[in-house]
Amino acid sequence: TGLDPDLNPKIIIIDKNTGTDQSSSQWHEELHQFLQIKHGCKLSLVSLKAVFISNVSYLKLYQNLYGLSGTLGSRDEKQLLNELYNIDLIKIPTSKPKNFFEERPIISGYKEQWTNSIYDETKKKIIKDRSVLIICETVKHVDYISKCLVKRAMEDLQNDPSNIIYDSLKKPYVYKREHEEFTFGQGNELLNCGTVIIATNLAGRGTDIKLEQKLVEAGGLHVIVTFLPNNCRIEEQAYGSAA
Repeated sequence: TGLDPDLNPKIIIIDKNTGTDQSSSQWHEELHQFLQIKHGCKLSLVSLKAVFISNVSYLKLYQNLYGLSGTLGSRDEKQLLNELYNIDLIKIPTSKPKNFFEERPIISGYKEQWTNSIYDETKKKIIKDRSVLIICETVKHVDYISKCLVKRAMEDLQNDPSNIIYDSLKKPYVYKREHEEFTFGQGNELLNCGTVIIATNLAGRGTDIKLEQKLVEAGGLHVIVTFLPNNCRIEEQAYGSAA
């Protein structure tokens, strides 16, 4: 990771749901050590939790619980929370834009169709001065989609060299690991029109992407989730990145 002064290569688990590095975690049954041997890394000791407690038991140690969530889950999940912790759930009324889920999901049968759909949708939004956030399941998918989009943009640029929209498509902003700099969610850096961001779920959860006023007027940030998430919370958090 970018936080560790040790420059030797390591096997690091990346959480698919959040995109964050789990540098202190290991796969069990010596799988982690097997991968370390395979890739020529320094062997680490097999970890064993001597003391542990479940989330339910831990939270029941407290007399009062308070929490806030934008994506709490379904009715059944809320009922389960109520039964487990004996808590009341209060819903704060919110409203979504009319076009929040304006387009139906596109299910692709093969990789080329998948990447072509992503490219065509991105290009369509860039023409309208929108910016696009493309969220990928893994670092490997970020690299693959970036490569495919740049290749398509270069091909289209040869056929239409005067069209400036291909500048954004051939130079996407890539965000893969949490130690990498992501300027649009920090400080006073604003996301402007015609920017393409390709990222893991790091940019989909807990990242407030700030938009310039011109982009807001053009329709804001368009979010493309390139995979089917394990649950609806991940999807809703991704689509709410610029909220």
